[in-house]
Amino acid sequence: MDFPLQYKTFEYEALPSPTSIRLLRPVKQLKSPEAASINGVPLLQFVLEASERNDRPLYDALSYTWGNPKSVRYGLPDEYDTQHKHVIAVNGRLFYVTRNLHEALCRLQEPHRLSEDIDKRYMPYNKTRLMQAAEEGNLTLVMRHLEQGADHTCQDKFGETALHYAAENGYPEVVKALLFAGAQPTTLDNTNRDPLGCCISRKRRQWGETCEILRNWLAQPKGKSHLEASSSGRGVPLWIDAICINQDDIAERNSQVAMMSQIYGSARCVVAWLGEEDDTTNAAFNCLSNIPQPSTAIARSYHNSYARHCDHVRGKVLDINERPHNLPMSVAEVQAVKSLFTRTWFSRTWVIQEASLAREIDIICGSFHFEWSSIFTLLFILFGESGSNDILSDGGPPAKFGKAGPNAQILTLFAIRSRTAPNSREAREARKYFLGKDIVDPPCSQLSILALFLLTWDFAVSDGRDKVFALMNVSEPSEGLAADYSKSITEVFTEMGMTLLRAKGYNKVHDLQGEIVDDLEPLELLSFVQKPGTPQWKVSPAVMKNKYERPADLPSWVPAFNAQLVSIRIYHKRYNASGSRQAVIHNSLPGILKVDVSIVDTIAEIEEYPLSEGY
Repeated sequence: MDFPLQYKTFEYEALPSPTSIRLLRPVKQLKSPEAASINGVPLLQFVLEASERNDRPLYDALSYTWGNPKSVRYGLPDEYDTQHKHVIAVNGRLFYVTRNLHEALCRLQEPHRLSEDIDKRYMPYNKTRLMQAAEEGNLTLVMRHLEQGADHTCQDKFGETALHYAAENGYPEVVKALLFAGAQPTTLDNTNRDPLGCCISRKRRQWGETCEILRNWLAQPKGKSHLEASSSGRGVPLWIDAICINQDDIAERNSQVAMMSQIYGSARCVVAWLGEEDDTTNAAFNCLSNIPQPSTAIARSYHNSYARHCDHVRGKVLDINERPHNLPMSVAEVQAVKSLFTRTWFSRTWVIQEASLAREIDIICGSFHFEWSSIFTLLFILFGESGSNDILSDGGPPAKFGKAGPNAQILTLFAIRSRTAPNSREAREARKYFLGKDIVDPPCSQLSILALFLLTWDFAVSDGRDKVFALMNVSEPSEGLAADYSKSITEVFTEMGMTLLRAKGYNKVHDLQGEIVDDLEPLELLSFVQKPGTPQWKVSPAVMKNKYERPADLPSWVPAFNAQLVSIRIYHKRYNASGSRQAVIHNSLPGILKVDVSIVDTIAEIEEYPLSEGY
């Protein structure tokens, strides 16, 4: 559908049903000769169409920051202020977006950066990256490698191609992508099996659907039908919250937020836009493009690179570009990786949901694409959780209810995603490395909203209510909580405060070995309350210029959930002074807390506790 350009502001039409969403598709390439422009600036043009759940095409969901993708210190001008708008055309009318979103849309119309070693062979079986991605069922990586010019005819030690591996492991979408790219279903391996034969002999996952695709493809007349099919995978539409949701319609906004788990969980891929590249991005890309298979010896060498970086931070004079003793990374390269992973995308509260529910995650920074699994391997396995925390937070204290210090929220994202996406490549790698084995079809588990809320306290939002709403779809269902933007911040915080105080249900947090590493006690929320009347810095360093006062009508027992913590926790796992007695919280009027207590002593004086980024 083509819309003539009108210089009028875009207006939304109501969605046709409660289960509908809107999808955005580019209609003209940015550098097309007939592309329109405004004041000489090329105008991005899109079609926005409603899509029903039962008839929805493959689509990608964009995850990004509305404001600046990098930290901006207090008092400095912000070129990415959300008040500074850029214009695009949607259905022939003008639509205003933030600068960061505009840059993302421009980059998404560019081809992927070509990789010089795209067909490099990896021991011990002589597989290419395309074969590895096909064997893992990673559709995003398969399509990316194909766009980078990967040779789908390559055969490994066993004579198998990428199509053989996708077929024998029962990945129908990957099989279709390879067939559309021109992969031959008649190629035989060393045992004279074609991809269909591999599929039938293995009978893995969705093997029945995969067989049907291959049989239908083989039955088609060669030529035109295949060429037509190969073009159908282009121009994958996007779901973008700022465009696909009418942000001025509170009822629609509430409805769409409630569907977020379905929207992100059903997307082919979640595209994470970190912002434009800088002078450190290329170094980070080179490091993350060559991550080896984890082993104890490999992990030790990366730990030595981490230790050298620590020496530099402590003031030791050394050449930051040098790699002595064949270290895998120089100090400068460690700093480049740190610069990438401390961008503001990793500290957004909404990212918790977007990353946790994603089938695949494609990390983009400027013209560079990064593999989520490679990032996980580097930080969580090779550097280790403790080492990565030291690098990202410069040795800062761990955030409350979590091991990640300031600027190290990515470690929390990994921990949550390992539960919500247990079959993801990074979760499987972690189990193999730490447990010595993988688990067949591990159960998907969710944290309670209480445990999840406390683990992610140091993640940032622009609308305080989103501290609660953004976590609802990735937590265990909690009675009485629903996203409602007609409510004030005080109402939302008070409702959440009472839920946290009661601490009902199972609120324990386990590590990958199954051990309990944290818990939440009833009434513990009272230790989170900030001093009344004191301005609090918002937790993310990227938005430290924004101060948050406690709402004047917020009950004294309710914390400002969008402000950083200022106290240490009062609970300890070994505490048992109350024995088996349970906390008693009585029903009361809204905003009133009525509990049974015992007077132990009287506080004589309160120490002024200095604020820091971690607490």
